[in-house]
Amino acid sequence: MKNNTLQELNNNLFDQLRRLNSDMSAEELKQEIERAKAMSALGTLIVNNSKVVLSALRLKNSGQSDEEDTEKLLGL
Repeated sequence: MKNNTLQELNNNLFDQLRRLNSDMSAEELKQEIERAKAMSALGTLIVNNSKVVLSALRLKNSGQSDEEDTEKLLGL
């Protein structure tokens, strides 16, 4: 089972924060910082995508968009 949820994203980001606060060599820290930057960028994309999905669902539920088209677009 996949854990592709915003909660799992939040957990992963906090795990990364804990790794950044752990004892490590300068080289390991440099690698963790690069990893954290990548995770941050991906996290931002995931959150922005979730906002688009939420907006589409709001339009569908308010009757301002075609229900069938919206469902196809969202993969529902």
